[in-house]
Parts: sequence; structure tokens; C-alpha cells
Amino acid sequence: MEAVTLNDNKFLKIGSSITNSHYVLPNVLKNIKQKYPDFSMEIKVNNSKILEELVLENQLDIAIIETNPLSNQLIKIPFMEDYLTVIVSNHHPLLQQTKPSLESLTAYPFFTREPGSSVATLVKSVFQSHQIEMKYAMESISTQVIIKNVAYGLGIACLPYMLVKEQLELGLVKKIEVPELNLKRQYHIIYHQHKNISKIIQTFIDECLQFR
Repeated sequence: MEAVTLNDNKFLKIGSSITNSHYVLPNVLKNIKQKYPDFSMEIKVNNSKILEELVLENQLDIAIIETNPLSNQLIKIPFMEDYLTVIVSNHHPLLQQTKPSLESLTAYPFFTREPGSSVATLVKSVFQSHQIEMKYAMESISTQVIIKNVAYGLGIACLPYMLVKEQLELGLVKKIEVPELNLKRQYHIIYHQHKNISKIIQTFIDECLQFR
């Protein structure tokens, strides 16, 4: 495809949740750059709550988040789904159980994302709703740190499938089915309701909607 030049603003301030920054955003930006070589961007990676605030404050033109935004001042466009997956090491005792219970997870060190993360909030709410007290052995902003510790047999974790898909396919970790934590999540593109939708913003939206 022959590249073309943008006629309007070629600079975009983009926000992305950590999960989206690993897989969705690089592919979207690569496709845009192929179409518009003069396209440039500034990217902020953070949890969904903070990104929503930055869009509201006009510090970001657009963002892709893992939650349903709370503010009615934001336009939200659903663009993909993911689900949470419990992962363990290759020789973990839980693999011997046909249907591990939610409570059985409390017997092992549990690793989760940092406070404020949509993943951590969702996982903790599941344990709380079942009145199960879970002590968290690690809270980390780095999913790769969590996955590596799980692979070494130091604990277990519940993370978005998108983030653990590669390690599962490589056989570095295993997944177990815990129905209470096998939760679907709808991702959204968000921007301020008064935002002028330029050609490059529309292109970004279109590329996100085409991502699979």
C-alpha cells in the first residue's frame, strides 16, 4: 500500500492500559505508521482509572482501557474482549485437581497486579464477594515479573489471557480452570465528548476496531 501524507494534525497523545500496551497498541501503531509515515505520537501507559482522568483533563487525545469508563463526559467504544486466566507452574499441585475451588487457591502465595489496576480490583472483588480472605504475596506493576515468578513455582496468579497466551503456548506455565475467576472483560476506546475527531484519531479508532 502506498503511504500518504496527513493533511491535518499528525500528532496524537495516546493512553493505553498495560495489557493493551503489550499487544494491541504496537499493532495498531504499526498499521497507522505504514499508512502515514509522518504520524507521530506520545504514549502514556497506566491503569485504566488514571487514563480516564487524563482524557477528561485533555492531557490525552484518546485512550484504550480495560474497563467500562465511569464518566458520562466520555465517549466509549467497545472494541475487544479478553478474560482472566489463573496460571500456575508446570508441576504445581493444583494441576492434580480436576476442579480447583476458589478457596483452594488460598493455600499458595498469590501474585497480583498493583493496587488501582483493573485486574487487581476485579480479582480482589471476587475473593471478597465469596468472603474468602486472600493474602497477596506480591503486588507488581510488571506482569512479566509476575509470570516469571509463577513459572519458577513461587506462587500463582490471575492475569488477562492476552498477557499469558505466549507463555502458555511455549509451555512455560499452565492454566487451571477456576470458574469464579474465568471472567470476561470488555475493552473500550475512550475520548472526551467534546473532542474534535481528526482524521488521525478516526484512523486510530478504525485500527483498534479491526484488531483481532
